[in-house]
Amino acid sequence: MSNSMSQPPTPAPTSEALVRLLQIKLLFWGPGEAGKTTTYYRLQEIFQRFQVSEGFSIATTDERTLWNDSVHFRFPMIPSKLDVVVNVATTTGQERFLSTREYILQNADGVVFVGDSSWGKIEENLRSFEELLHFTKRSATPIVIQLNKRDLPDAIALTDFLNEMDLPDNNQGTAGTQVVYETIASSLLPKEKHTIQRLFIGLLETVVRRNMVNTRRKFQTKQNTGGVK
Repeated sequence: MSNSMSQPPTPAPTSEALVRLLQIKLLFWGPGEAGKTTTYYRLQEIFQRFQVSEGFSIATTDERTLWNDSVHFRFPMIPSKLDVVVNVATTTGQERFLSTREYILQNADGVVFVGDSSWGKIEENLRSFEELLHFTKRSATPIVIQLNKRDLPDAIALTDFLNEMDLPDNNQGTAGTQVVYETIASSLLPKEKHTIQRLFIGLLETVVRRNMVNTRRKFQTKQNTGGVK
């Protein structure tokens, strides 16, 4: 009898096995110079011990993002025995690079829209946000909003920003989650880092729950249709 015949059959995969390692992509989107890349570097400081790749940035000679930034983290979720590998990426905000933004958005599981607090940038915020909504309307991709540069002298009030962007007045989504987080990504103050950490973890948890539910549904569908014996 051959070795292959003497080995016990491989057990059929279970739903737990299917979700033991989860790979997701979170994207930072917004108008040019709103603070996407600054937030990207801040996340590397905050979650340094979970970083599993060097990360890279493709920028112009004047340090503006030309293509995107990208880095990977690996977060162990002990209670569920699940490891989550997260690709964090940014898009260029320059309006002439629309095609690259659409390409990088592909397969994103969640998006952080980074808005600029300056009153003079409200139209750019609107155009960029409407563009994002257009590209994600079919996938219903979870989105949170980071209203950055709150230290600007002409910073828009949160209530005015919510109104201009046609967002809920109470700053809560349908599930009661926070919609807009006010940040100063350039600041090294612990409270500012904590806000960035909260918005990131909040979106990450939403995406993880969504992916696990979808994975279980797919597994159950395969069982019901005879795809898994």
